Amino acid sequence: NIASSDSSVKRWSFSDMQLIDNISTIYSPITSMTITCDNTFIIIGCENNTVQVKSLITGSDIHDLVGHNSKVNCLAVSNDCERVFVACADSKLYLYDIKSRELLAVMVNHEF
Repeated sequence: NIASSDSSVKRWSFSDMQLIDNISTIYSPITSMTITCDNTFIIIGCENNTVQVKSLITGSDIHDLVGHNSKVNCLAVSNDCERVFVACADSKLYLYDIKSRELLAVMVNHEF
């Protein structure tokens, strides 16, 4: 998977290096992207402060994660594929439950 500044994600087959499809229903240029370890979801952070959860299989929208108000700099999924850490330009780290969308914690720079 390759994220691009044209607000799309291109999915490639590594076995034959062919383009599989293009996920283009993204709101803004992409700043960060990660895939859950079980290959179920792709999580996309954008310049306009949105975090989108999409199906990695179909590319369809699942939901957005809300509760942060700053540009997304980095995303990381927990080893159990249940939570995502969202690091933002406001120097805060947000922890979300991927499936329920619940904002579980907000940590400021001295807490992490």
